[in-house]
Amino acid sequence: MLNTKQFDPGKNPKQLRMFMTASEIKGLVNTSKDIQGSETMDDMWKRKVGESKNRDNLYDNLIRDGYKGTPVPISHEDYTDHGGTKNEDIRLIDGHHRVASMEHIDPKAYIPVVHSTWSREGYYANKAKRIQAKLPPTKFDTSDYDSSAL
Repeated sequence: MLNTKQFDPGKNPKQLRMFMTASEIKGLVNTSKDIQGSETMDDMWKRKVGESKNRDNLYDNLIRDGYKGTPVPISHEDYTDHGGTKNEDIRLIDGHHRVASMEHIDPKAYIPVVHSTWSREGYYANKAKRIQAKLPPTKFDTSDYDSSAL
């Protein structure tokens, strides 16, 4: 049994949650590269549940075993828009099917999460310096990244 008192934001306001319910994860995430066309976030989550029922028995395995997978990665991306306003995109990097399914199967179950931060300004400034210096791309190079979705 998990002692959830240690994750109380009132006691540890700077502590990022290491375990969250699917509803908490869905409430935190505000954008996704998995959205198709004119889908909303809610539409995408519903689609993920349907897909997981047909995907390698994922849904049935979660019913039988509960969540036994690796932590789902959540990325906190800071950026400044053209008007100078600071923003934060919070993305679930992997695990959309697992999170969507767990909310249906056991909404109170805790899912392990791992948080990372990423700054668009820092990434692109570093990328520009590397291009100017004619250095090879880093292992995090995302030159094929579709920024039009941002």
